[in-house]
Amino acid sequence: MNLIPANWALATTHLASDYVSEQFCSIVGGMPTVLPPPELNVVLLVACCNLAWRLANAYLNVVTINFDMSDIHWLVSLSLSDLLLYWTDSVSLFYGIF
Repeated sequence: MNLIPANWALATTHLASDYVSEQFCSIVGGMPTVLPPPELNVVLLVACCNLAWRLANAYLNVVTINFDMSDIHWLVSLSLSDLLLYWTDSVSLFYGIF
């Protein structure tokens, strides 16, 4: 494995992504929080913590979206000319062009 030089932005991105991953796993798993790497500055650390909390919140609170599949079948069955006609009618109604 090649080591990334510490002065590269890629090295900081790698540290930040590892921290977010570990923090996410600790939040989801109910384990204590992970200590951040000392190389990260305060702004990046706050952003990483915020990202980990938001990802964990989204993972733990699943939202289901119910939509009607008949709309998709209707759209797939249209030909290109029908789609173009539908689009031009929608645009003309939106902008008030008759």
